[in-house]
Amino acid sequence: MFESHHKGPSRTVACALTQGYGRPFFEWITRDKGYARQLTEFGEIKNPKGIQRIEETPNLTGALERRGWKTSRIEKVVGLNWIAYLKRVWHE
Repeated sequence: MFESHHKGPSRTVACALTQGYGRPFFEWITRDKGYARQLTEFGEIKNPKGIQRIEETPNLTGALERRGWKTSRIEKVVGLNWIAYLKRVWHE
């Protein structure tokens, strides 16, 4: 999980869902078309304690609540607008 460099309450925390993938996967995604020239390099990825694994993601909401964030702001950060969009698109 990582937070966008564009900070602010209207931004969302993004989850790349890459937990469990080995080094070859990360080599592949950093290359043009997966095999050509290297486009970028990842440094060491350090996720904050308590949100190091996908199943810990709900801990983020609790941490923001403890810091006094309003529910509407938290909903923007965790991407509920994205979920609402997907439900509309998938007719759920």
